[in-house]
Amino acid sequence: MIYSIKKSIIKVFFVMSGIALFHLANTFILARSLSMGQMGLFRIVLTVGEFIFVVSLLGIDASFIRFFSRYSPSLYRWKRYVCMAIGLSALLACGLVLIAGKFYEFTPLVVSAVVIAVVLSITNRAFNSFLRAQKYFGQATFLERSSVLVFFGLLIILFAVKKLTFNSALFSYLFAAAVAVFWIIRISTRKIKSGKKALPSSIFKEGLIFFGILVTITIMLNANQLFIAKMVSYESLAVYTVTLSIMRVFELAVNALYYVFVPSLNNDKPIETGKIFAFLVTIGLLIGSFYFVAGKSMIHFLFQGKYDQGAELIPFFVGIGICRMLYIFPASIAGGRASKKSLRRFFYANCLAAIFGIILNYFFILRMGIKGAALATMYTWMLAAIFSCLAVKKELFSGVVGRLKTEHDK
Repeated sequence: MIYSIKKSIIKVFFVMSGIALFHLANTFILARSLSMGQMGLFRIVLTVGEFIFVVSLLGIDASFIRFFSRYSPSLYRWKRYVCMAIGLSALLACGLVLIAGKFYEFTPLVVSAVVIAVVLSITNRAFNSFLRAQKYFGQATFLERSSVLVFFGLLIILFAVKKLTFNSALFSYLFAAAVAVFWIIRISTRKIKSGKKALPSSIFKEGLIFFGILVTITIMLNANQLFIAKMVSYESLAVYTVTLSIMRVFELAVNALYYVFVPSLNNDKPIETGKIFAFLVTIGLLIGSFYFVAGKSMIHFLFQGKYDQGAELIPFFVGIGICRMLYIFPASIAGGRASKKSLRRFFYANCLAAIFGIILNYFFILRMGIKGAALATMYTWMLAAIFSCLAVKKELFSGVVGRLKTEHDK
């Protein structure tokens, strides 16, 4: 099983890596063309949109992956349920965006853009979850992130004709997202047929648990940026996020692991826990070593010294990356094979870590600025990894227990 998982992870990782180069190029173009204040504003718009997107989706995508990685979607009326879920999520998103817009004092234009971006993200993720459940890992990964490529092309054109502004960048982002949604709907509906059976109600109940889990994860990921924008400045947020953008290798590894682990571990086979943890630690240390050696030079070279202040954040971001990689293993078990009882415990563990994260971010940012945000986030993910392992310890060590029993019987 380990070999099969590694092979799928490598495939997804390389797809994500290719797209990540374009993502870095987009950040490079925007950071050089916009002022630090505009760059910070652009980043907080996307961060708010991402947070509301996760909240509005209500965990439906995760419950679809969990259910349809075991049962064929061609037996169920999944298209109807997806459309209903998107409609409900879109209504919720509109209300949340209005609240966020007032809190951050967004203009009506920005509020409208966030609403459109959130609805497009919801649609993309909902349809994409079926491709992932059926183990179309590479294709699902490319389609979900294909907007990055379209956005890159539009930014190049705007930069060439000297029309790259905050507004033109925002409109280009929305157009790119719409193109990605068009293709994900077209391909997923062609590849996966719809049947006549109704979906069991349990899928929606589990969706609410996943909703809570995803909200807590999003808080742990984005609380720092939300606090920086309100408590420090958009300029500081620009430094923080631009530096974070060059640390994308960690993000790629985490996403590739989760994409593959959840469907692959959703079975009754024993888990080779020790080997997987050793695999994760090895990858984390290798990536971290690269950034300790080359991170500072990359920031200076790519952004012409404009964001050199971010170099002091690199050790914290490496720590965050390694903790997130360790967290993703118990998270994948919870998303795939965990019992309902363990899933609830995992949710409570995430809630606890998220609460610590909010408290730590507030006080650390108050005293240390963006360095405090990075330190608080590192501690948050460390706690999340520990709490999550405890929550799913029964499933996590099932392979060890099973092997000891077998040896005892012999």
